Amino acid sequence: MFPSPVESILCIEIPESRELNPNQSIILYEVNGIIVKEANNLSFNKYKINVSDLLNGMYILNFRDTDSVLYTQKVVIVK
Repeated sequence: MFPSPVESILCIEIPESRELNPNQSIILYEVNGIIVKEANNLSFNKYKINVSDLLNGMYILNFRDTDSVLYTQKVVIVK
């Protein structure tokens, strides 16, 4: 995931070794648990998420499968 901190476009690269399936998703949460961005049915290893409409601050990014979190990363937005 880059850049960090992010200003407008967050780039996410999922390792080629990870097999993607339609049950996986990328979810960006505010620290209070509210979902602000979501990408479902993953079929590519590279994603760009426009965060320019979000306020400055810290967010949590989860890469999830149907019933479990596979990866968690904090995201800082600074404009």
